[in-house]
Amino acid sequence: MVYCFLIFGLLAFDLLTKALADAFSVHVALIPRFLELNITYNRGAAFSWLSDKSWSQAFFIGLSAVICIAFVIALVKLPKTKRVAKLSFSFLLAGALGNMVDRIAFNYVRDFVDFPWFANCNFADFFITAGCILLFVHILFLDEDALFRKKKEDA
Repeated sequence: MVYCFLIFGLLAFDLLTKALADAFSVHVALIPRFLELNITYNRGAAFSWLSDKSWSQAFFIGLSAVICIAFVIALVKLPKTKRVAKLSFSFLLAGALGNMVDRIAFNYVRDFVDFPWFANCNFADFFITAGCILLFVHILFLDEDALFRKKKEDA
């Protein structure tokens, strides 16, 4: 139940910040040429990938739906002891849902956190990134079969 509250809290935060940035047509240089707030509308995926294709929105909505279903199944099936994995799937699900809601409602994703030297993104993208990092930490270090797990020495 905690993970449901986390998912909906993150989703609400993402949608609220996008709505505020959009409503105020935000264009502010917080740290000029490093971190700015600039609302843009991305019809593609990361770095506007496939934005020029007429079928891209349907493709991304379908892909997001399949991924969200997989994340929900993972959350339900994972044992309670795998907290970091459950946390990672919660962040991934919230991020995927946040961008999917935008695609369904507007036919594009609202991005407003602008790193002029890199990309323009939103909090859903940050949640997806955090979820990936947490999942890698789980897989590499925390899981019973982790690649770099410190083995308990025999007593």
